[in-house]
Amino acid sequence: MSLMSGVTRKLASSTKTGVVISAGKMNKAVKVRIAGQEWNKQIRKFFPSSKTYLVSDPSSSLREGDVVRIASGFRASKRIRHVVTSIVAPFGPPINERPSVPTEEERLKERETARILKDVRQAAKGRRTALLRLKEWKEMGKEIPDLETAMGSASLGDVEVKKGGKAKTS
Repeated sequence: MSLMSGVTRKLASSTKTGVVISAGKMNKAVKVRIAGQEWNKQIRKFFPSSKTYLVSDPSSSLREGDVVRIASGFRASKRIRHVVTSIVAPFGPPINERPSVPTEEERLKERETARILKDVRQAAKGRRTALLRLKEWKEMGKEIPDLETAMGSASLGDVEVKKGGKAKTS
C-alpha cells in the first residue's frame, strides 16, 4: 500500500437527497434537511422525522429551498462530512446563472494540490513523512512547487511563529 492511497483513494459514499434550509450564513457550507420516517411502536404508525446535515458547498452556488443530492465523503471540518454532488431542482435563480458544482474529479484534484503544498511546507521543516510523500509525488510525475509558492498559498496572514512554537501577531 503506497503513501498516496490515503489522499487519492475513492471513498465509498452514500448519496442522499434533501432540501437546503440555510445558505449564505457560513463560508462554503449549507445546512440540508433529509426527510425520513420513524416507526412508533406503541401507536404502530410511521411519523415524519428529518435529519439535518452540514454540507460542504465549495463553489457557494446553493440557495435556500434548492433540492440537492449530497454524498458522504472526506471530512471538511469538525461537523461537515458531506459534499454537494448536484442540484436536483433549483429554487430562485436558474442553475446556469450560478457557479457550477464541482465534480468529484475536480474535488479530488483540488485536495491533491492542497496536499502537495502542505507536504512542501512540512518537508521544509524536515518532516520525514512529507519528504517520502514528495518523493512519491515526483515518481508519479506531479509538478512540485517551490517553498515560496507553497508558503504564498498558506493562509498565515501576519502571524510569526516563534522558536517556542507560539504564534505572535504583528
